[in-house]
Amino acid sequence: MRLSTPRTLALLLPGLLVAATASAQQPRKLEDNSFLVEEAYNQEPRVVQHIVSGELHHGDAALAFSQEWPLGGERWQGSYTLTGVQDGGLTLGDAEAAVRWQALAGARGRLFAAPKLGLLIPVGDADRRGGNGGWGLSAVLPVSWEVASRLTIHGNLGADWRPAAENATGDQAGTLTPMIGVSAMFFVTPMLNLVAESAWEQGVTVTGAHQTARAWEQAVTLGARYGFNLPGGTQIVPGAAWMPAVGDAATRSFLYLSVEHPF
Repeated sequence: MRLSTPRTLALLLPGLLVAATASAQQPRKLEDNSFLVEEAYNQEPRVVQHIVSGELHHGDAALAFSQEWPLGGERWQGSYTLTGVQDGGLTLGDAEAAVRWQALAGARGRLFAAPKLGLLIPVGDADRRGGNGGWGLSAVLPVSWEVASRLTIHGNLGADWRPAAENATGDQAGTLTPMIGVSAMFFVTPMLNLVAESAWEQGVTVTGAHQTARAWEQAVTLGARYGFNLPGGTQIVPGAAWMPAVGDAATRSFLYLSVEHPF
């Protein structure tokens, strides 16, 4: 699957929904299909997941595409993420290659944890606002707590570090970007979830040679996701959310599509 423009994504969703409804099997509970906050469930053995998402605002969009692969089993998972900005044309952003370890899997009343370490790759062009212009590392600890049969809480704590980030004028400085996120998933049915999320990030902007400016940013999503099980073990999960204006951020829409299948 490749990065999709917002219009392509919007046209694709109805067709997938119709096909999935016609071929639906017995439902299994949704797990790893969150929007902003990572859930602490690694991929099942020999099952790959493809994810495309976009934050939309007046025809412009921030896009992301990910794949998650089990590494020999469920304990280890590998993934990569590509990003892009749709603003009169598609500009690639930075990429990430990461590995996750399933440290906890259902312990202490359905508690899950899967720490992740990633390599930040400067695929984008900082001169075109397409990335941060430097290599770096990313670390995040996702934790999931199945509070009750109809409620699951997810939390993230992490940071990105770049020793030599770059701005559009070529100035470089080291940056450390901490983040924290929390989400609540309410299971109306095993395959229909209401989603409420909030994520905070201390954004760091390179303002000059070895100079930076910091400001906390918050993003909120209020939406829903629905899963369709197809023959052969394929699962399709579309989702959508409203992102209200918080701080300097404008009101936006969020679209999401996940496809999981055996290989």
